[in-house]
Amino acid sequence: VLCAIRMGCPYSCIAVIGSLFFLSNFFMPLGKTIMARIGAVKTISLCWWLRNSAILLLAAAPFFSYLFSPVVIPFIFIAVTSLFYSCRSVGLIGFRPIMKSITTPENRGNFSSISSGLFYLANLIMLVLVILVMSISRATGVFIGIIIFGAGFGLAATWFMSRIEEPDEIRESARQPI
Repeated sequence: VLCAIRMGCPYSCIAVIGSLFFLSNFFMPLGKTIMARIGAVKTISLCWWLRNSAILLLAAAPFFSYLFSPVVIPFIFIAVTSLFYSCRSVGLIGFRPIMKSITTPENRGNFSSISSGLFYLANLIMLVLVILVMSISRATGVFIGIIIFGAGFGLAATWFMSRIEEPDEIRESARQPI
């Protein structure tokens, strides 16, 4: 949203971008369908790859603005944000079955709390780094650099995620009706 404001998107576009986080939850049933066909790990990996590739398109928005017209920027932001959050919703479906397959009922709560804590700690560290970088400069190039850096981390995480082996029972479970 901050990048959209920086790029001069109209307020109506920013409102749409803000609502896409919630509207994308309608794509969760698609995640169950994809998971039944290709498995949870491949579903998550595919969605993460699509999310981070979409964000790289967002980083190219100034270039598209230069090539075509500044009028295309709101359309790029809405399209990319739609893809980003839709893939998030589709990919979220696979996390619980994977957690169930790599933990036991006895250690699932401990594993979940530690992994969630580490996730939020990493988010806090990255937020502090972004604040520090943005306090030095708020130029558009800095926004774009932060986006590219984040997408790079996301693509690296996708590679690691795709290496997890999953049991066939996850796919079988996803094939069961809700």
